Amino acid sequence: MTTIFSDRMEIKESGPYRITRETDGLYVVGNGLICPVETQEEAEQMLRELLSQNAPSSIKDH
Repeated sequence: MTTIFSDRMEIKESGPYRITRETDGLYVVGNGLICPVETQEEAEQMLRELLSQNAPSSIKDH
């Protein structure tokens, strides 16, 4: 899925989580999410959090 903004900027939010730099700044996108961020560090932290929430658990049910 692609979102087209009023300034004609397009961001594809489908696919895996990732950081993208557009003309107006940085975004964390993927799995239907488009989230603007202020800095590369903020983007990396958000990406780590999103990926850790979606990682398969290493604890197995007995």
